[in-house]
Amino acid sequence: MLILLCVILFVMAVAALSGCEHTVYVDRPVEVKIPVPVNCVQPGDTPAPMIYPVDQLGHNDSDGDIVGALLADHYQRAATEKILRDIIDACTSTEGEPL
Repeated sequence: MLILLCVILFVMAVAALSGCEHTVYVDRPVEVKIPVPVNCVQPGDTPAPMIYPVDQLGHNDSDGDIVGALLADHYQRAATEKILRDIIDACTSTEGEPL
């Protein structure tokens, strides 16, 4: 019985020591690229708040003045929307360097 116990302990010791034999250590630096989100819009890229013609209308303006202001407002808002869409497209485009 004692011999069997010694054989079992010897086999366990050899198995434990042989498991450490295949460990591979890397002794050189390894480059790891981690994507970091950055702001693609700078503070000066966005247009300043605009004063639209409809905002400048008074209470006693004629219907013609209101229609003219609405038309001008439509074109001014479309131009502002195009500027903002261009800024968003520049941030979401996949061209150039990845984040």
